[in-house]
Amino acid sequence: MDGCRVLDLLNQNKDETMAAIVRHADRPSIASVTESLGVGLNEKGREDARRFGERITGERQVRFFHSPAVRCRETAEAMTVGLAGNGNKVLGSTETWDLCAPYLLDDRTLEVADRLGHGFMRAWFNGEIDKEWILPAPVASDKVLRPILERLADPNGTTRLDIHVSHDWEVILLRDTLFGTRYEQDGWIGYLDGIVFIRDGPKVLARWGELHTEITP
Repeated sequence: MDGCRVLDLLNQNKDETMAAIVRHADRPSIASVTESLGVGLNEKGREDARRFGERITGERQVRFFHSPAVRCRETAEAMTVGLAGNGNKVLGSTETWDLCAPYLLDDRTLEVADRLGHGFMRAWFNGEIDKEWILPAPVASDKVLRPILERLADPNGTTRLDIHVSHDWEVILLRDTLFGTRYEQDGWIGYLDGIVFIRDGPKVLARWGELHTEITP
């Protein structure tokens, strides 16, 4: 099943206040990113997302935040179904644009992305895309990360888990900037894969598999 890397981290630290940003579940192929917001999950994606929620252990208060893309909303909905009855309590689900390319300044960037494919990310990270079209990677990374950390710092509730359902671009952006990985060597982000954040007093521990780094919000 997709998402095992994230599930392992969530269940190893189930007594902590945590957040995760994950890519949505499996979907049909997309012909063009310029017209992709309406693409939902396929049957495998719906089942994987449901099972993902079902396998989150503990007795936590869970909040969902998701990109406006249909597949992200459907991922959060299926996870909520899986969570029902396993000891966790879902507090709500919120749609937010900060999980859907908040660093994009000009839609012409999407045409470049269609043309370059996965190579678009390296061109972006190397500063080869017009800065009036898309924010530089370090600035873009902070724009995605900051709302996650602000929600994580919310003092209300204990053993809370915030799940942010987003896209491959957002997760790869954070992974490469936080851990110094390169997607060409470390692989593209799979469905339901992502990064886990664990609150530890004034600091936050970010983890992707065995990789980890401390963040001071």
